[in-house]
Amino acid sequence: MHSKTFSRKACAAVFVLGWLLSFAAMGDDKKPSAIDEALEGAFPGAEIERVTCVLTPKQRERVGKLGGQSDYPRKTTFAYVAKKDGVVLGTAFFDSHKVRTKRETLMLVVAPDGSLQSSVTIAFQEPPEYVAQDSFYASLKGRRQGKELQLGRGLDGTTGATLTCRAVAEAARRVLGLHEVLGEKVGRKPEKPENPPEEAGR
Repeated sequence: MHSKTFSRKACAAVFVLGWLLSFAAMGDDKKPSAIDEALEGAFPGAEIERVTCVLTPKQRERVGKLGGQSDYPRKTTFAYVAKKDGVVLGTAFFDSHKVRTKRETLMLVVAPDGSLQSSVTIAFQEPPEYVAQDSFYASLKGRRQGKELQLGRGLDGTTGATLTCRAVAEAARRVLGLHEVLGEKVGRKPEKPENPPEEAGR
């Protein structure tokens, strides 16, 4: 279920992803960052590893195509892989993007099988009336890359927040693209071959 930091009636303090990442990198032990709090909420009691991923030009191109863009705009991204008893529970990515003229930041969690597990709004700088309804975020759960995440095809938006819904869907496709391209490095479960080779001796 989607967890909103911002409602239509009231806005809390606004953050941008660059500030969040720099604050998290400071290692302030006295006050947990917004990233830490979001991760703890998504994976209570789990061990979380921050994985730095430097993408090659081919990987950026592949992620871009999967996300419906020419290429992925960043050379480096961070993945937060959550494990419990050595088993991967999911991987969180933070995506900051423009909605209308201002930005929003989301935490999108991907299950090991490549499906979208959850989404959390970390920051929303647009007016609160443009926040999408909870039902829209709830409908994202379990969706995979492709038409399932395209407005007007497999995904329905919400009245008054069409641009927000489109931006969220694009972010979800980018994140699923990263999860697919980076693979096991970010906790993706290896795919079994459709026609596994016969065992030796048969």
